[in-house]
Amino acid sequence: MAHFKFKVFLNLIRALFPKWNFFDRIAYTFELQYKLKSSNSWQKIVFEHNYSTLGLFVNEKYNLSLAHFNIVEHFASDIQDPYFSESAAPDLPTYKLLKSLLAVKISELGLSESDLQFKIVAVSSKENFDLYTSRSIKINPVSNNSLVSGPL
Repeated sequence: MAHFKFKVFLNLIRALFPKWNFFDRIAYTFELQYKLKSSNSWQKIVFEHNYSTLGLFVNEKYNLSLAHFNIVEHFASDIQDPYFSESAAPDLPTYKLLKSLLAVKISELGLSESDLQFKIVAVSSKENFDLYTSRSIKINPVSNNSLVSGPL
């Protein structure tokens, strides 16, 4: 007879919810933060967009936000692997996706500085802690149009 596995059940039940903030109360969620070389303070990257009932079937901004946040969650999962080596982080596909995501978000904010650090912060209702902090990296800001044009 199969045993009930809460973690598997939780992952299956999440598929039923288009937005799973309910689970933030019982588990960690992750934030992506950046710090420009010329600054001493960390800034949070926001992935929220308004959800509308008209956008029930087509809500590209909301879906893109969820996809962007999914990159952060996958990177957080990768770096929690017991065999993870911090020196191997830049070779991870999720690190490269995260770096590209940062280039887009920095461009959206209108920032021209390309030297920065980023960090992943684990957040729960009881505590926050830095899960990963990158070394200083150089990114090339991009326009949103360059992401959707060109061959797939």
